[in-house]
Amino acid sequence: MPIRRASSLSRSSSLKQSKSLTRSQPPAPPTPPAPPTPPAPPARQLSDKKLVQPLDTHTHAEAGSVSMGSAGMTFGGVGGDYKLPSRPAGAQDVRPPVDKSFGNPRQFGGTDAFTAKVGPHGKVEASAYTYSAPGHYQGQAKAELEAQVLSMKGKGTWENRLGQGRAEGSLSVGAKAEGEVGGVLKLDRHDPRATVHAKAEAGVVAQAEVKAQQQLGQRGHVAGKAEGKAGAWAGAQGTAAFEPKRGTAMVQVGYEAKAGAEAKAQGQVAMGPVTLAGGVGAMTGVGSEFKFGAGMHSGRFELDADMGCAVGCGPTCGLGAAIDFKKIGKGLSNFLHLSKPATP
Repeated sequence: MPIRRASSLSRSSSLKQSKSLTRSQPPAPPTPPAPPTPPAPPARQLSDKKLVQPLDTHTHAEAGSVSMGSAGMTFGGVGGDYKLPSRPAGAQDVRPPVDKSFGNPRQFGGTDAFTAKVGPHGKVEASAYTYSAPGHYQGQAKAELEAQVLSMKGKGTWENRLGQGRAEGSLSVGAKAEGEVGGVLKLDRHDPRATVHAKAEAGVVAQAEVKAQQQLGQRGHVAGKAEGKAGAWAGAQGTAAFEPKRGTAMVQVGYEAKAGAEAKAQGQVAMGPVTLAGGVGAMTGVGSEFKFGAGMHSGRFELDADMGCAVGCGPTCGLGAAIDFKKIGKGLSNFLHLSKPATP
């Protein structure tokens, strides 16, 4: 029996050793949780925010850039339809503003992509205000009357390997008259301003217009416009602006008086800070036009000229150019920053 006692003693001693080893070993650290899986990037969508600005965006002296004639994003109109700075807070109305629509036309579409109105319709708008404060005087008066029997608008966007693009088209038949006059005088050494602006237009026309623009990567774009109209129309405009804080010193003058039918085509190419543009046209009827604009606006030098006359049939032509010195300065700054040796 001594052999059994030894085996039992060996088993008990091995159990004690295993228990002591188990007690002496520290517990294993907890396994860290797996990092969360990052969400999948959203699908690339065509967004209007990424698109170049609409082709017919009216420029604003307060924040935008004046595009002269065919030399900028805005085609037509002396100086891209220059607009005075926005109405300041505290301005007083000379008379209550008028904003009325009339007519009950049949409507089709009704979306941003397409809308059409058939039947007599139009609108009447009028407003006038004055503002006076120490060293700041500003005022504006404008009125617009529009009556149409047909109006159609449509637009679309696309994206390809060159970039994003946009197209717009419109057709209208009716009469329109509008006028505007105003000015700003601000005697402030930090932000002086002196601007005078006036325009008047009237006509009875049938008009069709198509515009398109395609981006060329991140540095340029190509754009074009074709329009045709028939009827009688006249207009005149003059603008002088001096705003040194915004880099603006410009003059624009022009007139137009025609009766008959006219067709025009304009195009422009922009690469980096330089934009070149030109246009040709032909008219059947009687009329003449002259438009000229030159100056600086927001660090951008712009030059635009259109001229033409017709008795029976005659051609029209236009040339434009713009150089954005802000883009040149920004590019030079980036180049100098990149070429600067790294600090050890």
